[in-house]
Amino acid sequence: MIARMKRGAYLVNTARGKICNRDAIARALESGQLAGYAGDVWFPQPAPKDHPWRSMPHHACER
Repeated sequence: MIARMKRGAYLVNTARGKICNRDAIARALESGQLAGYAGDVWFPQPAPKDHPWRSMPHHACER
């Protein structure tokens, strides 16, 4: 579904964390398909210490 979005789009997930595939979002951010991502929570919580989201620019998670 992310591939169908306009390149450079921002994705804001106001639902729970599990609704989005975190690895697909990370790949989309790395490739530039997504320009940014904001989410309400991590899934699972706490987020894995080595997950790319922890050091990626242009993303935000509430918890």
